[in-house]
Amino acid sequence: HGEDPGDAEAPAQMICHEHADEKLNFYCLDCRMPVCSHCIILGTHKGHQHTPVDSAFETGRETLGAWVEKLVQRSSTASEVLSQLRAAEMEVSQGAEAQRNLINQEMSHLKELIETKRQQLLSKSALEEKQKHVQVQAQADRTEAVRDESRRLLSRSKELLNLRSEHAFLAVVLPLIQDMKKCSSQPFEPVRPVGAFRLLSTDAQVRSLGDLELGYPRPQHAATMQKEGPPEAAAPPQQQPPSVGAAPGTAQPVQYRYRAMPAPQ
Repeated sequence: HGEDPGDAEAPAQMICHEHADEKLNFYCLDCRMPVCSHCIILGTHKGHQHTPVDSAFETGRETLGAWVEKLVQRSSTASEVLSQLRAAEMEVSQGAEAQRNLINQEMSHLKELIETKRQQLLSKSALEEKQKHVQVQAQADRTEAVRDESRRLLSRSKELLNLRSEHAFLAVVLPLIQDMKKCSSQPFEPVRPVGAFRLLSTDAQVRSLGDLELGYPRPQHAATMQKEGPPEAAAPPQQQPPSVGAAPGTAQPVQYRYRAMPAPQ
């Protein structure tokens, strides 16, 4: 059998171990090793396919060179894709920062709107409270006037009952009785219900806040498509990031797009 061709210490022209003084001038294609002519004719490699060792050497160099070129291209493509991915990573970071800024900006705007609305509703509540107080106070004033008149008539009657003079008593009793009768005949004004305060319903607003979500902006031609109908041709598939094994020059930029929050109405 032949020597190991990978031995760095082997001489340029190796000698067969089985057949002394026979040079390894051939390469057995079946066993993939250098052999001598006796190995091919009479030895263990008889009947195997073979080729001259120099031809096998050139073929091996050409094959290795082709694979080296292919791997160089593959490495170049991988470097290009990695460069695109690094750019995409930067785009992701920038897009996320822009999205966070937009969220904070819109949420601050919503807070301002809610605070303004809160002040408006509190002003309406204070006005409603004042109106109800005025209504109750007006009736209280009228009722208090009736009570004061009753007390005044009672005081007059007490004084009249203490009179010793019959003539003086009879002179003023009739007008007093008439005043008392008039006062007593006036019915008390029933207490008017002030009514319940209006409730603040926030169900719809809470649902609207719950509907806040990140979304892509609608394309400008969306309205036209709704009127005319979708085109017959199918939409082109979305571009995918190129594989590492793609040929040089065919890699496309990797694009990432962040959804934008629709501004509150």
